[in-house]
Amino acid sequence: MLSSIKEQTKRLWKASFDDTDNFVELYFDRVFHTDINHTIEYEGRVVAALQAIPFLFKAGDKILKTAYLSGITTDADYRRQGFMGRLLDDTHRKLRDSGFDAVFLIPAKDFLFDIYAKFGYRTAFYKDYQKINIASEDKGNNQVNVSSLAPSDISEAFRYFDYKQRQQTAGVIFDKRYFETVVDVFVMENKKVLIAKTNNRIAGIAFADTEGNVLKLFADSSDIEQVIFYDLAKIIGKQTILLKTNGKAIPYGMIKPLTDNTLPDDILPSVSLMLDE
Repeated sequence: MLSSIKEQTKRLWKASFDDTDNFVELYFDRVFHTDINHTIEYEGRVVAALQAIPFLFKAGDKILKTAYLSGITTDADYRRQGFMGRLLDDTHRKLRDSGFDAVFLIPAKDFLFDIYAKFGYRTAFYKDYQKINIASEDKGNNQVNVSSLAPSDISEAFRYFDYKQRQQTAGVIFDKRYFETVVDVFVMENKKVLIAKTNNRIAGIAFADTEGNVLKLFADSSDIEQVIFYDLAKIIGKQTILLKTNGKAIPYGMIKPLTDNTLPDDILPSVSLMLDE
């Protein structure tokens, strides 16, 4: 007897991607939902799947209703038979009918940019890395206290993060559930979520991977950024920090409009979903 659609989708994910069992379990517990799961079945078996995770997306003075296509994969035994093309077309149609303005994705390999372009996607997100050299005397403002994000600070941290993300010119907007999921994944994978406080108030937040690369940073001033960089360098034992930016150096993500209300070509969004890195 075949297992449920969810279990078949999970098994397909595990066969396709190199994620840890802990990550997969958390993803299918916290992110996955039957309402966002799109599949193609053949002879009663899930042979292709993806999850269309809803996100608001700021684009200048507009807020778009978008979906991020996650976990796009086809069973190895059924590739090159048109199943993924059918799945993408069906997903686009359903999302358009449900009022979504656009869909976006982050190709896992370079050759996929050309593949997705055939389905109407264009490269819209880029990334670059700024090297930050930290000297021993670069501590900066001694009134700023940096620490790992504690459970008791989660709500305040999200309020701060939400305020800052909505000040960006363009980019993905996390809801509280997704924010908390990212935090839990970072804790599980020994990555760093640091907050900076002044006068017992959060004034900065940073998400860094195990190598100390900062994937997302919000701070009220450059002085606070400097203290975060300094303390992160001290924690990981390095004198160089890499800060991910949206500089137009490396193609990173693609978007497909579903309505006329979409991301203008001249806007360069800041996109870092953090679960993909």
